[in-house]
Amino acid sequence: MRRLSLLLLVLALAALAGCTDSTQPVQDGGATPDSFGTLGGDTEAVAFEGTDAVEPLGAAMDATGNLYVVGTFEGKVRLGGTTLFPHVRHATNVFVTKLDPAGRVVWASSAGGYYDHGYGVAVDAGGDVLVTGRFEREAHFGGIKRSCATTYCFFVAKYSGGNGQVIWLTSGGGRGTDANIGYSVTADPAGDVYVAGSCTGSTAVGSTVADCGAARLLVARLSGADGRPLWARIAGGPSVSWGADVALGRDGAVHVVGAFAGDLELDAVKLSSSGTNYSPVVIKLTASTGDAVWGWSAEPEGFLQGDALAVDEQGRIHVAGQLRGEIELGGVTLRSSKAEPKSMVYVAFALSAADRRVLWAQRGRETDGATMADIELDGATVHLTGAATDGDSGATRAFHRTLRSSTGNVRNEAFGEGSSGSADSAAAAVALVPGGRAAVVGSFSGTVKLGHTELGPASRRSMFVWQVQ
Repeated sequence: MRRLSLLLLVLALAALAGCTDSTQPVQDGGATPDSFGTLGGDTEAVAFEGTDAVEPLGAAMDATGNLYVVGTFEGKVRLGGTTLFPHVRHATNVFVTKLDPAGRVVWASSAGGYYDHGYGVAVDAGGDVLVTGRFEREAHFGGIKRSCATTYCFFVAKYSGGNGQVIWLTSGGGRGTDANIGYSVTADPAGDVYVAGSCTGSTAVGSTVADCGAARLLVARLSGADGRPLWARIAGGPSVSWGADVALGRDGAVHVVGAFAGDLELDAVKLSSSGTNYSPVVIKLTASTGDAVWGWSAEPEGFLQGDALAVDEQGRIHVAGQLRGEIELGGVTLRSSKAEPKSMVYVAFALSAADRRVLWAQRGRETDGATMADIELDGATVHLTGAATDGDSGATRAFHRTLRSSTGNVRNEAFGEGSSGSADSAAAAVALVPGGRAAVVGSFSGTVKLGHTELGPASRRSMFVWQVQ
């Protein structure tokens, strides 16, 4: 799951502390529809399996109900009429695929070269697909080749929603052991692109060149026409920080959520977190210039990382993250498990648009811990998805939970079920289906039941798409 590993990945990259163009003609990554199984009736989930692990990490839906999934794979994987192979043997590469509303693969494409990940995906107003992540050494996206002179370079790629052809590719990085990663991407109505992530060491994004130190929060705006960087902002201060998710408000402003330890500075925003605690951070920036408007944080006893956010029509900001320890939000004290102090539990809360006051806050009800993956809004409903731990077997179960956006009260919930103690499932992302349903995307092993549909047995990590009400 993409968001479950952000803290460990950022810390590993911090301990370690460009990209050049070689453009070739783009190639079609399209495929013909296949019949792995269709969604409808009692069939609520479909599965896709490779010779090794297939790990979806992000999902997005277009206006007509087509689902786009990005992630990583090893070995080879068959998606629809296309079999994807890694560009280098034994490597981990990026996959991007489009599924129609019945769960049938329309096209699938691979990208990368060595050990690469696709973390975030979005659909723009024209129906084209945006993907962000990281690559190492050298990567191929259709007919476009990029090289990376550092540990990781971040990338943003635009694909045709119709056939999966790569339209443009933008990347950024530094040198030596520097590392730069895009975790989340979104687009405005005009088609311009916003990406959030992290950087370490010396980093260049367009005309913005900065020393990111151990690890810094990064947010940038790109031209939707050609991927050209329009602005890039990097948080200052001696702290470790990263941006995990980006979303636009109704007013067009950019909102980024993430975490930091120590001090964080961006324009007039100055936030502090004492000791080694990791605190959640939300920053609002102007879309035109990337200037910081305000910043919000709260300090836990332990750590709370902000993993995902969504902004409603009234401008309220809904945040989901993972807590280890204790925190007070809006007069409500939230704690992870007392029996297992090192366990993690998801938390969700909402901030007012006017003064960033906490309107409500809640933690997962699981006594054995639950971790957060994604959050989306559908009118008055908050959709959460992630993984809950079974205390008896230690296995994880994918979950989808809906809350009332005004109060945070639970409305409905659904869990994946394993047929044995070794079977497990974990949700990575949720996308909203027209008509009030949600598509939950994740991975599983063994034999699991999602809704009325049994999937498996899968001898290796495999992908699922699960439609829930």
